[in-house]
Amino acid sequence: MMNETHTEHGSAGYEKKDVNVRAVILAAAVIVVIIVVSLVFVDQYVIYQNEQAIYENRLQPDNPQLLELRQYEDAELNACKLLDSTGMWYQIPIERAMELVAQERKDNQQTPISTKTARQ
Repeated sequence: MMNETHTEHGSAGYEKKDVNVRAVILAAAVIVVIIVVSLVFVDQYVIYQNEQAIYENRLQPDNPQLLELRQYEDAELNACKLLDSTGMWYQIPIERAMELVAQERKDNQQTPISTKTARQ
């Protein structure tokens, strides 16, 4: 009985014609092209966004208030001034302080040690 209904409708239980291979290959090629174009677009967009972030964070001109603060700091750090009223403590630039310490160390190494000091 089941066979009779299939034969009446012209169906033998399977497809009698082949799949259109050209249509399948064309559809696959279109999908691949869409994916590749999408990936290239996303890649270029990410590169653009990274370049914008770099410009905003590093290359953009500095804030005028920040520049003013840096000038003030440089002036304070590189100034010579008296720090206390006794005249014992002075502020000098770090470069000059390093030169003085190096010179003092050099002078201490060049002075000969007397025999009295060495025996004690």
